[in-house]
Amino acid sequence: MQRARWHRVQVLTRRSSRLVELDSKLAWFPKIWMGVSVENDEYVSRIDDLRKTHAHVKFLSQKTLLGALPNLDLEGIGWGIVGGESGPNARPMDLGWVIDL
Repeated sequence: MQRARWHRVQVLTRRSSRLVELDSKLAWFPKIWMGVSVENDEYVSRIDDLRKTHAHVKFLSQKTLLGALPNLDLEGIGWGIVGGESGPNARPMDLGWVIDL
């Protein structure tokens, strides 16, 4: 990732507790952005784990958004990706959830 200086790299995980374990072993170059998936209110604790890292840019992937995220604390989060599923058997995403974010 560091050799490809012309790229910014986005790393995304659902295993935020593992990320915290590895944080001190990782070289957090500014070009390496770290994110966690937060599909619904059940997984907001991943955001606290992300905040514990030394990543320069921290982001959320709320794709696939499967529930409302009321009172979401975005302190220390640089940006987010929000979206729903597509295709046959796609689970619905409520537009209100997105507007609230």
